[in-house]
Amino acid sequence: MSGKGVVVSWRRLCCALGMALLCVTANAASSDGLFAKVAGEEITRAEYETAVSVATRQRFYHGRIDGERLKTLRNQVAGELIDRVLLRQEVMRRGLKVDAAAVDKRVAHDLGRYRLDGLSQEQRQHLEKMLRAQVEEQLQREMLEQQVKALPEPSEVDVRSYYKAHIDKFTTPPQLRLSLILLKVEPSSPAASWKAAQDEALRLKRKLEAGADFGDEARLHSGDASAERGGDLGFVHQGMLAEDAQKAVDALKVGEVSPPVSLLQGIALFKLLERKPEVMNPFDKVQARAKGLLQRELSEVAWGHLLQTLRSKAQFEIYDKDITITTIWADVPGAK
Repeated sequence: MSGKGVVVSWRRLCCALGMALLCVTANAASSDGLFAKVAGEEITRAEYETAVSVATRQRFYHGRIDGERLKTLRNQVAGELIDRVLLRQEVMRRGLKVDAAAVDKRVAHDLGRYRLDGLSQEQRQHLEKMLRAQVEEQLQREMLEQQVKALPEPSEVDVRSYYKAHIDKFTTPPQLRLSLILLKVEPSSPAASWKAAQDEALRLKRKLEAGADFGDEARLHSGDASAERGGDLGFVHQGMLAEDAQKAVDALKVGEVSPPVSLLQGIALFKLLERKPEVMNPFDKVQARAKGLLQRELSEVAWGHLLQTLRSKAQFEIYDKDITITTIWADVPGAK
C-alpha cells in the first residue's frame, strides 16, 4: 500500500475499519427488531446480522461456508456481542478512563491508512465520530484486561510445581543432524520428469554406498540452499520435516543414507550424521521461562474468570429461536 493510502468506497471503508454498525447491509430492513437485550442494553437484529456478515468475510475469505459452520459462527458472534456489552458495562463500573491523546493517535493512524477524498464533509465527521467511539471502547477494554491480568508474581514454590507438572514444556525433543541432496522438480512437471529424478536419486544412492562423499555429491547435484555446505542441514527436530521425510530419517542409523523420498520440491536423499536424545532441562536453566508461562496462564485464567462471572450474573434475553444460551459462548475465549 502506498503512503497516500487506498481509495475505497464509503461502505467498504466502514467495513475495513471494522465498524459493523455503519455497514448495514441492503437487506437490513428485513431484520428489523431486537436480537437480544443484555443488562438493559439492546442489540438490534441489524447489528447482529451485520456482525455475522463481517465475521464471515474476515474468517472465511473465499466467502463459502457450509450450514454447520455458519451455525457455529452465528453462535460465536452472538456470544461476542453479548460479551462486548458486559465488558463495556464493567469498564463503566470500574470507572476506567482512557487518555484522549491515545485515542487521537489511534484514530489518526486508522484514518491515515485510507484516502478520504471521495467522502463528503458530513461523512468524514460521521466516520471519525464512530471510529473515535470504537477506538475508545477498544482502549478501555485493553485497560480492563491489563488490570485483571496484573497479578502478583508467582512464588518459586508455585513455579517449581508448574515445572514439575508440565515437564514436557521444558524438555528439548530429540534432534537429528542431517545432510540433504535435493534433485529439484517443479510440482507441475510431467510424470516423466519425476521418474527421471527418481532414477537419478537411485543412481546417486548406489554411488554413495560405494564410497562417494555425500558432501561432494550434494555440491554437484543438490538444488537446495544447503548445497554449498555439502548438504548439511544442521540439527532438526520433530515437525520440521515433511511426514514422508521424517519416516525415512527415523529409520536410519548414523552414517546411513535414506532411499529416495518424494517431496513437494523434488526427490531427496538424506544422510543421518548425528542423533541427540531428548533432554529434560533442569529447573535452574528454565526457571525464568517457567515463571513467564505460569504468569501468562494465571492471567488468562483470571480473564476467563471475569468473563464467566459477568455472564453468570447478567440478565439477558435472546430473541432468536436458533440461538441458545448453552451454545452462544462455544469456542469463544474464556468460555467453559
